[in-house]
Amino acid sequence: MSDQTQAERDADAAHMYGVACLLAEERPGARERRRHEQVIDDYTMDLLDQIGADPAQLYAAARVACIRAAEDVEHPALFRQDMRAVDLCRRAAQLAGELEPAQGGDR
Repeated sequence: MSDQTQAERDADAAHMYGVACLLAEERPGARERRRHEQVIDDYTMDLLDQIGADPAQLYAAARVACIRAAEDVEHPALFRQDMRAVDLCRRAAQLAGELEPAQGGDR
């Protein structure tokens, strides 16, 4: 059994998606703005499918990825990957929040 928390495992998954997203962004033709945004949107949806639609869980993964980015700030390639993972988690959490059924009361 792993000693990692759920947030750490989710951040690991987000990091893998972040790396894949950055690689896809660098492909020829990805420089077009519409293509660039579509790549990010596609990987956001893939991450949402992988981790699930719980905004709290996605934000927890984003926090772990953000801490890792701070630890990797001296390593530009790793920092960029970490920050893409943060962004994907944040975007997925926002989408997940929009997907939640309307609930009564204040949020």
